[in-house]
Amino acid sequence: MTALAAAWALLRTPQGLTVAAILAALAALHLWGRAREEAGRVEERARIERQDRVAMDATLDAFRDVRACADAGGLWSHADGRCRRRLPPLGP
Repeated sequence: MTALAAAWALLRTPQGLTVAAILAALAALHLWGRAREEAGRVEERARIERQDRVAMDATLDAFRDVRACADAGGLWSHADGRCRRRLPPLGP
């Protein structure tokens, strides 16, 4: 209780009021900074998730292209990323 009484006595002086105002301003700046940091974190996470979805879609599209090539009887060329027709077997 003595500490609370000392704090109240300090707040009643002009210097104590100035110290309290500075501490309140610092606390407000701290809270504002944390809110901006959290907003940036959420934004960055969303950006990374968008990139992941684009990469996953591109991978699935490429897989479908290779599968469609094989289903059509072609041979996928990894060198140029195109479907080529199979050569007929040699011999009689």
